Amino acid sequence: MKMDDYPKGKIYIFKSQKDASIRRGTCFSISNRVVLTAKHTVETDGEYSLFLSPDDFMSGVGVKLKLLAGYNNAQADFVLLECVDYEFPSYIQAGVVDLEVDEKIHVFGFPVEKDQIPAAFTSTVSCITGNITTAKHSFEIAQVSTVSNYKGMSGSPVLFNGYVVGMLIVQHGSTTLHVLSISDIYSKLGVSFHHFRLQASVREEIEYMPPEHPDTPFEICIDCNKTVPNVKGIDIGFEYNEWRKSDLIEYTKDWLIDYSLTAQHKKAIGNRPAKQLAEAIKKYPIDNQNALGDLFLHMAIRQNNKTIPVINGVYHINGELLFSCSHIVINGGQIELWLGASSIKDSMDEAILSVIENINNLISVNEIKTRLLVITSEIDEDWPFKEKLRKLADNQLPIENRVDKIILPIFIVNSSEIIKNYSKNDFLLKFREEIDTCRTLLSSGYTNKIVQLIDVRVFLYPVDDIVSLYDDFKKEVSK
Repeated sequence: MKMDDYPKGKIYIFKSQKDASIRRGTCFSISNRVVLTAKHTVETDGEYSLFLSPDDFMSGVGVKLKLLAGYNNAQADFVLLECVDYEFPSYIQAGVVDLEVDEKIHVFGFPVEKDQIPAAFTSTVSCITGNITTAKHSFEIAQVSTVSNYKGMSGSPVLFNGYVVGMLIVQHGSTTLHVLSISDIYSKLGVSFHHFRLQASVREEIEYMPPEHPDTPFEICIDCNKTVPNVKGIDIGFEYNEWRKSDLIEYTKDWLIDYSLTAQHKKAIGNRPAKQLAEAIKKYPIDNQNALGDLFLHMAIRQNNKTIPVINGVYHINGELLFSCSHIVINGGQIELWLGASSIKDSMDEAILSVIENINNLISVNEIKTRLLVITSEIDEDWPFKEKLRKLADNQLPIENRVDKIILPIFIVNSSEIIKNYSKNDFLLKFREEIDTCRTLLSSGYTNKIVQLIDVRVFLYPVDDIVSLYDDFKKEVSK
């Protein structure tokens, strides 16, 4: 595992202090506000903090933490803490996995012997102790030659396929390290597991690798989780104050195959990229500007979620063509049905009015049932949770009994002054103002009763000019 592949921005130096007594460990985020670490690094009635970067640790700039209660850790070396006034933009996905001897895992933490410099290493499971009720750890892993003293690494995440499946608690002699599994930790949380809004994935989800997709220039530069609906501000960046439109167009063209062709269609064509692209361009409605918004939505969902191959459709409703992409997203052992809506207009007001109209037309009980049938007709033997997926097609069951969760992702594209007259100094401030406006307009706009019962996620994407963007994209695709 390369250093760049470790979730470095989600793992932190932890400090506990009571008077002159200081303890140090490693902690990591398991939700937007909660971190996990080893209990023996915590001073009773002390002050607790984490450091978002090694440089912050050296300068003493920390994030204050408070202990969380309401769970049984009397006989287990773990503790949960919550940020007092900080929210993580992302966190490590947790996995409940029964590992086997010799399976490969990865560890990242901050040993005291290296000061503020992290240590990352690959090891293997050497012993399973989970069936020994008197054992204080779940399994053991082999020590490595790159670290001699693991003090400071207590609380480090143990990773399997990118998911945290355990936490390092103690060094044993010169040969092994003791690990407490996420499975054992979460089982002791009881009702607090849901109270803290935690999630855990199972091996089938963890080992599922969704189809590869092209790179994307999208970056989520603002993620507002504090209020409903959640709005993510998307940006592609600037170079010498010039918006990266040409990069966006090149990347977006690469996504046409992923968007337009189903997994079965791609298999039928075979590994012939030129043929696949030609077929994708044939299927893509290049003469309709609204399709570009749906393509952007597809890119954003695939980039940020573990998805099962998707169905993207054109719907004829009231004589109009409406575009809507459907995704099955695997998240924390649950099957989520994502039913997309998008709008691309010159102003935000126009875009929101348009997307609300699309939602009212697309999101109905009958429409959801139709989508479920189409999706299940494409089930592939390589997909995980096949039994759960087949259940989606059972029209004798109410919709809420067929899926664990329905998500409505909305992608709004509009021309914006913050892109046309870009100013590095106040870009994020003005972007936040646009996000607040977007949320207010959306919340007061839709009247669809189903929408009020499901989880709405919004992507706001300001561009310099939608007409020139669409025209340039159309020229590139039509070459």
